[in-house]
Amino acid sequence: MATETKTGGVDQPRSYSVPMIITLGFLVSMGALHLDPIASSLPAMATALGVAKNATVYTVSAFFFGMMIGHIAIGPFSDIFGRKKTILFGLVLLAIGSASCAIAPSMQILLAARALQGLGGAAVMCTGRAVGGDAGKGKASASMLSYMQVVSAVTPIIMPLLGQSVSAAFDWRAVFWAMAMMNVALIVAVALFLKETSSTAGREGAFSSLAKDLKVVFTQPGFILFAMTFGFGISTFFCYVGASAFVFQNELHMDPGTFSVLFSGLAASMVVGGLVSSFFTRRFEPFAFVVTVFILQCIDAATVIYLFKTGQATIPVIAVLFGFIACTTSIVIPVGLSLALSESGAIKGSAAAFCGFAQYCFSMIVTSFLGTVKATGSVGQACGVAMVVTTLGAIITAFAGRAVIRKRDAALSADTSKLPAQNAH
Repeated sequence: MATETKTGGVDQPRSYSVPMIITLGFLVSMGALHLDPIASSLPAMATALGVAKNATVYTVSAFFFGMMIGHIAIGPFSDIFGRKKTILFGLVLLAIGSASCAIAPSMQILLAARALQGLGGAAVMCTGRAVGGDAGKGKASASMLSYMQVVSAVTPIIMPLLGQSVSAAFDWRAVFWAMAMMNVALIVAVALFLKETSSTAGREGAFSSLAKDLKVVFTQPGFILFAMTFGFGISTFFCYVGASAFVFQNELHMDPGTFSVLFSGLAASMVVGGLVSSFFTRRFEPFAFVVTVFILQCIDAATVIYLFKTGQATIPVIAVLFGFIACTTSIVIPVGLSLALSESGAIKGSAAAFCGFAQYCFSMIVTSFLGTVKATGSVGQACGVAMVVTTLGAIITAFAGRAVIRKRDAALSADTSKLPAQNAH
């Protein structure tokens, strides 16, 4: 890995090795690695634990809750102790949480264990994103995060099929044991391939210095708004993830095995989205690119509402509409994240943590909303409504963020233009 240098005060992009990029791709895939394997098992879990048929969607919400808290409680540590140590700590928590899920005797214990998984996943995911952000500013970070997304997009293809195969051969508890083994494998990969990229870890007075940096970054409304844009954008995808098992199996009457194949097929579109993102991020301005995607997603979500409301929803059509959400999420993740991280200065670990907090806060709310749908209600229609809300939220905060940044830059430019006249005077 090349060392970051400065020329004329401009940060030069870092270059990462191929094994490191592949490892990072898996590290930022915590959602796919710990949500997708159990997607087809959610109805069966409800039966085994004696709860309502769609109540196990709360296992998704519990994971999101842990991710939300973990991003704030653990995420910033990578700026103090280093990226690699923070990732290893998170993977250990994930392994423990996965094993706890496997032996959970009740729904309540299972939810607590899922939250523990989320805590570990937050440390891993946000720190992995911070390593991608360390590659440089603007197009440099967007490009590196897009390469990571291409690798990450492979996991949603494999994980549903793996989860279904394991649960069919054994039961849903065995899926959590498989998750624990995957986390151990990632510990080995991180130890072998991941290099430290933090420029702030280990510095003298790290806590006080971080507090000062945080005060600067988190008083920037542009960063806050772009972080919210990212959070809204990713929660659109988790509306689909949280609802899909119930939409296809309960409402459209698809069997679990066929659903797993379909779910993996839809996930394959994320690879296409990642390739599209890696191509266009080097050629187009990130803001316009990602806002265009949000608008198209909003139209897609409105169509989902219409089809379920009018009783015209069919498996092929809903699969195409959900597939578009999956595909374009591979654009939203790297491009939306790069907008926020480019405003964060050196403390990209803390900035990525806040972006993740926004992501999982919004995702927890929308998946909890889906869990409240009554047995006689339509989860598909509720999913469409939630996706319209999240896409509109992303569009509004994106434009608001750009407006305040332009206003700030104009003010700085005006102040700079006065300096020569003041010095001459």
